[in-house]
Amino acid sequence: DRGKDERELGMFSWYSTEGKDGFKTVFISAYAPCSAPGSSTYYQHMIRYIQEQGLNTNPKDLFRYSVVHFIQSMRAKKHRIVLMMDSNENVVDGFLSKRLAEGDIRMREAVHRAMPGKKGPPTHFKGSQSIDGIWISDELELISASYLPFDGDLGDHRPVVIDLHMRSVLGTLLHRIVPPKARRLNSKCPRIRDEYLALVRKGFKEKNIERRLVQIEETATFPPTEEVEKLMEKLDNLIEEIMLQSEKGCRRLYAAHYEFSPPIQLWLDRCHLLKWLLRSHQGKQVNAGNMRRFARKLGMMQCIRMPVAEIVQLYREAKERTKDLMAESPYLRKQF
Repeated sequence: DRGKDERELGMFSWYSTEGKDGFKTVFISAYAPCSAPGSSTYYQHMIRYIQEQGLNTNPKDLFRYSVVHFIQSMRAKKHRIVLMMDSNENVVDGFLSKRLAEGDIRMREAVHRAMPGKKGPPTHFKGSQSIDGIWISDELELISASYLPFDGDLGDHRPVVIDLHMRSVLGTLLHRIVPPKARRLNSKCPRIRDEYLALVRKGFKEKNIERRLVQIEETATFPPTEEVEKLMEKLDNLIEEIMLQSEKGCRRLYAAHYEFSPPIQLWLDRCHLLKWLLRSHQGKQVNAGNMRRFARKLGMMQCIRMPVAEIVQLYREAKERTKDLMAESPYLRKQF
């Protein structure tokens, strides 16, 4: 099932999943109005609706009532709820958060439920408090929850992610989907394909594959003798070994040996910039414009004019600091 708010004002939309024995969880995506200038805003759209309908309310109260009323109707049917919302108020002590925590609904914001007593970060790039969150009903088993760094491609709000136990959402465990491993060989990429073929040809030449095939062909009969079958099997295994070895050499895979967090990324970027500057001092070809923009982004423009000795020292210190932070990466991952 799926739907939206009954007044069709764009306050929220929802869909439900049904698992074992009618086990249902409802996922809701909601956006709370906030006062904003301009006649075409969501807030003004709701004001016009209230005036046309002659309602004695305001956009914020209408939104709160509509969300709470819908959730109450779902909870009365014993459904579990996941509410993903930009509440435009504090997710811990805001009016709507307190109402959702009451006994008839029993929902709490997931990140602050996972880390009780800790204040969340600002979730709007110009804000000062957490206004975005994911509220879940108490019956849902929370594995982990976190705020992610700001990303301009995703918008001006900080993303929120949660991990729920599948059994608590669907009432049963489904078969685990194993993601495919990254392949080194991609035949659609001309550079990788040509490199792979060159490595295979080199391997064939080194192992005399063509000469061995000719020798087997000269002695082969139909049906083949046991000796010929053994020679073909041995040659096939050798060709397979050459192909696998060639595939390993045509693409480099980078393994993440640490869990991501903004502090680690910052120090990795600093190491990258300092190494970039050292390459420039060595007379190697670098993109000076990109290097300066990267330095400005990191607040390290003073490094551009530093002598080599100071840059080398800074690079060593940055590498040591990065190693220390990587050792703490599991802890740092949970702090944002």
